[in-house]
Amino acid sequence: MKKILISFLFVLILASCTQNKKDAALESCADFNYKESNGYTSEQDIAAKELYKIDKEYLAAKKEESRLFLRIEEKKSELAIESKNYDLENSLPLKKMYPEFPKFINDGDFTNDNDVKKFKSDIAKHKKTKKKIDNDHARAVQRWKEKKDRTLYYLTSSIDLLTKAKRIEWIEAIKIEIKYRDMIFLKKSLKEKSQSNLYISRYTECENSYNSTPNSFLLKWQNKAGAAG
Repeated sequence: MKKILISFLFVLILASCTQNKKDAALESCADFNYKESNGYTSEQDIAAKELYKIDKEYLAAKKEESRLFLRIEEKKSELAIESKNYDLENSLPLKKMYPEFPKFINDGDFTNDNDVKKFKSDIAKHKKTKKKIDNDHARAVQRWKEKKDRTLYYLTSSIDLLTKAKRIEWIEAIKIEIKYRDMIFLKKSLKEKSQSNLYISRYTECENSYNSTPNSFLLKWQNKAGAAG
């Protein structure tokens, strides 16, 4: 009898542990998918803001982002002036005038084959000349643009580098904002989280996934739940 009782208790404990693992994995899965959906409420955003607005790393990132923004605007103004000066000092190449379109000349009352052949030849030459003028002008304009780009490269490259640096600071600030939003959200109980319809929807999706492949689901989300804890 004693052995039966011990076995029964062992089964109960094992079932309880299994259920706990399942519940933790489901909540971990729902938490992750909810955060990926950016389902934070305005209340959570306000609470997070109260924390990250005094975070030293966040303030430093935002300050650097603002400084870089001003530098970018300065460089853009400088670029606009330099570009205008270049245009004034280096006129854009003009296209040559097209030759007059050939006229059909007929000396007699009747058109002969030689006149027609000459007219067709003149039209072909005219078309070829037009094409050459267009191509020459396009190449000249391209050379003009390339020279301008080389002249202003020191400014455009500076703007690119500053823009990349600004984006790095912006991303850093966003990461800190998300960190505090996550922290506030993860402190809530499952009951509090479930007040959100979006969270319930994500939790249901996780349950469906668990029912489909329970072992792989637990393997994936149980580890994440443990890491989060």
